[in-house]
Amino acid sequence: MKGKKIALGLACTALLGMAAGAVGQNEDIQALLNREISIQYNGAETALRNANGDTVYPITYEGTTYLPVRAIAEMFGADVDWDAETNSVYIQDGGSAVVAFSGGTLPGGSVEAFSASLRLPGGWSIRSVAEDEQTQVQQLYCYLAGHDKQFLFDETGACVGAIAYNAYTVNAGEMESRQTVYPEVGIANDYRFDIYEKYEVVNSTDYGETALTDVYSSAAFLSTWYEDAAEQRNSGVLSYDSRVGAYVMLELDAGAVSADTVQSIAESLAIAQ
Repeated sequence: MKGKKIALGLACTALLGMAAGAVGQNEDIQALLNREISIQYNGAETALRNANGDTVYPITYEGTTYLPVRAIAEMFGADVDWDAETNSVYIQDGGSAVVAFSGGTLPGGSVEAFSASLRLPGGWSIRSVAEDEQTQVQQLYCYLAGHDKQFLFDETGACVGAIAYNAYTVNAGEMESRQTVYPEVGIANDYRFDIYEKYEVVNSTDYGETALTDVYSSAAFLSTWYEDAAEQRNSGVLSYDSRVGAYVMLELDAGAVSADTVQSIAESLAIAQ
């Protein structure tokens, strides 16, 4: 069983099978808690987690693999509720979104058009804002290399962040790493995705990774726009894909978006050609 990978179709079948089986008479069974099965979602290996954030695993029983309902539903962007009085699991479509990027020749290299998918909290949306209509805060989100920048709005309609991208190339003889992939946003002084202070990988594949970081703005940088400005740190997400030759960046308002929400968005982020 080692190295076996579950396709989305099987995941859906297992999810429905568990829901259907719940209406029958309960009985004790002997099943295998199968830690050797990996779950691949949009080309990236994904850990299954319960409501407390703990890792959970598939179960194999009489030749059929069963996957945890909450973990799989949330991976697909659905919201899950449990009603203990009626022993019912409620699954409702969540806020999945796909962002299209146009590609082109940029300081970091050339990249063809690609897209990024991510799961948003209920009521959130992503949309473009004309440059001459952007507020100062919106202009500062993803300030460096903000190509095809689009903005995230929460359930109240408030703008809480932005998503953008850049192309990258790795010079011959260099290893692909955050130092070589993110120079435009990771090495600047007054505004940067602070990859040397914080870089927590949440998803990793043979061709890229997604990590949590901080977005640092110095007081000197912000004073250009605001009087008596103090340094600021927002939440950041960086994700690169060597097949595409591009990385995606998200900056989210740390005062308006919880760390759990940022991590959930980061874990759902996937880049596709």
